[in-house]
Amino acid sequence: MPTEYKRIRCPTCHAIRRADRNAPDDLMHLALTFLTGGLWLGVWVWRATTRDPWRCGVCGRNLGGRTRTPLWVDVLAVVILAAIVAVGLALWIAAAAGQTR
Repeated sequence: MPTEYKRIRCPTCHAIRRADRNAPDDLMHLALTFLTGGLWLGVWVWRATTRDPWRCGVCGRNLGGRTRTPLWVDVLAVVILAAIVAVGLALWIAAAAGQTR
């Protein structure tokens, strides 16, 4: 998993330190979205909008908790995922109905 870095003041160390956090692996999520026919897109959006906390590189202190986007982004991701699944099911049912005639 890729790691992001930035310099931030740590209240425990009382100094400017390098902080790090895990970042989403976009290449892996792209491959999984492709391999699952788009079903993984919701997981990718959720993972991209829910970040791990920044941590001090020296003492390991959590420097800000989990950051989250507003609720509407999570709702939008669920709606988009549901629409993709609904369209996929409709196409599958239409193809199956066409083969039985």
